Amino acid sequence: MPVEWLLRRLSDESLPPEYRDRLAAMAAPYVSPRLSAVAVTKRVSAMSDSEIAQWLDIAEEDLQRLENGQMRWLQKQH
Repeated sequence: MPVEWLLRRLSDESLPPEYRDRLAAMAAPYVSPRLSAVAVTKRVSAMSDSEIAQWLDIAEEDLQRLENGQMRWLQKQH
């Protein structure tokens, strides 16, 4: 099977890491479940003051991580 071949090549430490990274990307859809993102959001007008404060705290933390280079903005997938 092609996936078994990919996995055997992946475990071959004599191959360059960059090549093995590409193999891992090719094998991933066949051996790992795909996660689906589901955003559940409320309109701001439907949020309580504490929910808005919590949301603002999370947004502030994300912005600080971005400024420190610990996170990157999500890029749209076309």
